[in-house]
Amino acid sequence: MGKSEYTDQEVINAIRQGGPTRQMAWEYIFKQCIGTSILEIIKMGGTRNEALECFNEVAIPLEKVMRKPQFRLNSATLKTYITKCVKRRWLRLQKIRSKEPSKPSERDVFIDDAKENVERQIMGSELREAVDMLINTLGERCRRVLRMFGQGYSMEQIAEAEKWKDADKAKKEKYECQTKLKEYLRKNPGIANHLKELLYG
Repeated sequence: MGKSEYTDQEVINAIRQGGPTRQMAWEYIFKQCIGTSILEIIKMGGTRNEALECFNEVAIPLEKVMRKPQFRLNSATLKTYITKCVKRRWLRLQKIRSKEPSKPSERDVFIDDAKENVERQIMGSELREAVDMLINTLGERCRRVLRMFGQGYSMEQIAEAEKWKDADKAKKEKYECQTKLKEYLRKNPGIANHLKELLYG
């Protein structure tokens, strides 16, 4: 991506391409959509920070949808579609916050128990996809290193797989990748919160 203006399909294709092109596409989306999203949230009684929070929180689910081959915008523009997603997220948060805690009935407890296993499976799948997308933003090398580390490979095995001279080099690379990951989450608190929701509900 190197132009100042792009069609919606060009932006979607860039998201699907991944790597640096994906990152630039999201930067473009942010510049094009965040202003409208903020105005819409403020009109509904929210704040600029709430709009930014909601925008960040819908980013991973949005990318998941846009990556699907069958995804089509139909009559809406990408800007309109994203703004609606941000508004829906804000309204959902307001609904959750407005609910007063109440003691569940025996029937509710029974239904919740029956749903728990299915929900756990869904959350596990969503969490893996979210983590994969997050790691992919760090580049191919970090993706390989962190994936191997997460799968239980030793530093010696990682060094051998990456053709590095020793385990110390693998430790250094892993540390740098983890630092990049933490920094990315620090700069994108909405994504970090989304992962927390998947992990802790």
